[in-house]
Amino acid sequence: MGFTMGANMPTGLAASVLAGTVLRLQRVHPRKRSEKIEYMHQNPVRRGLVKEPADWLWSSYGHYQAGERATVEIESEWTAAKKVVEGA
Repeated sequence: MGFTMGANMPTGLAASVLAGTVLRLQRVHPRKRSEKIEYMHQNPVRRGLVKEPADWLWSSYGHYQAGERATVEIESEWTAAKKVVEGA
């Protein structure tokens, strides 16, 4: 069982653990949003799980730093524009 399922089981919820965080990030000032994203990228480093944020498999770090595709697809201004160009 995954972490989200285990965390949601007692409450009967089915949403992602980060769903509230993502919604809050959409409503904050762009500078503050950048600070929060940087904080999230540093979490695996602070916990000693990886040496660099880019080393964390589930990180969006590469997307935000270089526009790279990663394990988790991020919807942003440049990915939306790229989809239009690619006809997706």
